[in-house]
Amino acid sequence: MAKTEDETFLLPNEEEGREDGYYKPAVMLAREEKPLIQYLQPLSSCKYDNKESALEHTHEHAPDHDLETTARVLWQPLYSPKVYEWTVNSQSTDRLFKGFDPDHGLVALPKGQPNILPSESFPWDSDKEVYVLSGYHSLHSLQVIWQHLHRLATVANETLGGHLLHSLNVLWEDVLCAADPTPMSISHEYVINRTAITEAGQTRKCRDWRDLDEFRIKNTACFKDLGAARHKTPMIEEWQFCPDD
Repeated sequence: MAKTEDETFLLPNEEEGREDGYYKPAVMLAREEKPLIQYLQPLSSCKYDNKESALEHTHEHAPDHDLETTARVLWQPLYSPKVYEWTVNSQSTDRLFKGFDPDHGLVALPKGQPNILPSESFPWDSDKEVYVLSGYHSLHSLQVIWQHLHRLATVANETLGGHLLHSLNVLWEDVLCAADPTPMSISHEYVINRTAITEAGQTRKCRDWRDLDEFRIKNTACFKDLGAARHKTPMIEEWQFCPDD
């Protein structure tokens, strides 16, 4: 089946940069040294590119679902045409969100898995429960935000700005990049039950924001927006806001 225009922009090109089960653009494959990537490596301490290293660092309460340790790694363009095309209009964004079906994110998993909050029973197999994958849940959340923004703009007869459309597409791309497979319970009874949540002890793998903040402080640009860009007047004062030692 041919890809839609949005899928062409947002989904990986599976024919480019194939190597040992990983996908990288040709320019990445051609590079022998990556100084910036090596420099940022401490920020990636929670990301593992193979099953063995992931298993070595599994948290005692980490859910045991196969996709977490076997998912392929994709090297996608950081500045994709879809996200950074400032002429993108609300119609193309509307097609993107309307084309997403959150029901596709529902999966049936065996009951009684350790460290996973119980969920609704699967009607065709009493030994399984239904969950929504976190990545699909996040895309649906963006879909809901878009639907409300679009409805408000239509009622007010206003045009949604390029900055807003860009921001929504950035968040969409970020969710696709993370492709979080964490199974989330769809049972309202359990989701609001703090005792059940505590007993399940379900976690998800995250990078520590404190590491990113530490990197930011060590490499600060000492910048604070004082309106120079809006007034097209360069202001050296904007570059004098270094954090205290």
